[in-house]
Amino acid sequence: NFRNYEKLSIKFNDNINIFIGNNGEGKTNILESIYVLAITKSHRSYIDKNLITNNKNILKINGRVSSNNEIKDMELVMNSKGKRVSINRIVSKRISDYISNLIVILFCPDDLDIIKGSPNIRRKYLNNKYLYYLNEYNQLLKTRNEYLKTCSIDKINENYINVITSQLCEKASIIYEYRFEYVNNLNNYIKDIYSSISQD
Repeated sequence: NFRNYEKLSIKFNDNINIFIGNNGEGKTNILESIYVLAITKSHRSYIDKNLITNNKNILKINGRVSSNNEIKDMELVMNSKGKRVSINRIVSKRISDYISNLIVILFCPDDLDIIKGSPNIRRKYLNNKYLYYLNEYNQLLKTRNEYLKTCSIDKINENYINVITSQLCEKASIIYEYRFEYVNNLNNYIKDIYSSISQD
């Protein structure tokens, strides 16, 4: 019950897979389903219920993933109440633990924002653990700011602020390390790419 597919089973080639068909037959929907299985959300729609086939109440995507001689059966179930994800029939309590099991890279016209958009957009393309810590940091920052807005200066609980600030510093340090490592790796690849282009 995903988009225009009531039921579909596909076994992919280990190398390159090419989908050929007329417009509107569902080629992009297949790719989108893989992305949703991996990330638990679509790159095309912010509203989850739009992914469910018309007149249906629930969708399910399964995928068998083989990596490093390990096979994982991934499953995502989605309905109006929310979504449930599992690995080898064990339900994952945290989405952040689930999405690291299938790494996908998607490129579409909107991805030009990587070059033209703000740094905040580019940061979304760092790894999933980075996103987890970034979300934690933003939640802590939001909590601290909302608390400060509701308190007068003479009624601020310094111990509470110190605890949140300490956690913010801890998350910020981890985020910095991820960004530093990412930029260094990127620079290493850029050297080789530049050399092959410039022929220096």
